[in-house]
Amino acid sequence: MESFIAFFSAVGIAWLIWTGAQKLFFTRRQPLEKCIVVVPVRQDAPALEGTISGLVNVSVYGQQIHKILIADCGLTEEALMLARKLAQEHERVTLCSMDRAQKETE
Repeated sequence: MESFIAFFSAVGIAWLIWTGAQKLFFTRRQPLEKCIVVVPVRQDAPALEGTISGLVNVSVYGQQIHKILIADCGLTEEALMLARKLAQEHERVTLCSMDRAQKETE
């Protein structure tokens, strides 16, 4: 039991040191470019909700994705309603055509 506690104590200390080092060294870098993700979807888009939920929670060095574009490439009515709902729920999510998504990323 004592070795179990010692192992997790060592892991906790290592995690604290690693987190402290990240704060000291990585925050002094130049700011990262804003990240825009395009999710092209078509037909019934069975994984759309899971994909958007995952992307909303992603962060790199503490910076979240700036904008998530759901590019409509021929969605069914049900999938279109879901995409609109997701865009309303998350301020960084936008529903658009593929042409507009290409223009946004240029």
